[in-house]
Amino acid sequence: MKTETILIIAIAFIACVRFWRSEKMPKLYHAFTVPEGYVGLLYQHGKFVEQLAPGRHVRWGRNFTLGAQDTRKRSSPSQARSAHSRQHRR
Repeated sequence: MKTETILIIAIAFIACVRFWRSEKMPKLYHAFTVPEGYVGLLYQHGKFVEQLAPGRHVRWGRNFTLGAQDTRKRSSPSQARSAHSRQHRR
């Protein structure tokens, strides 16, 4: 009887560990890295939560997603096109 009890406990423990590591168990720990030149947009359950600066960020909870927005300066295509057309006029 003692061996059967130990066997049942071992099987239950293994089943719990496998369930915990499976994809069915939602993640509670989220680590995000926002690259330089970007701003991170943090969402939870699809709703905007906060804006994150470049660097590493950690959040505890469920259903977090990160969107990155480029903040680097760039010239617009219309400015580049007008400069190109000015060169051809000369």
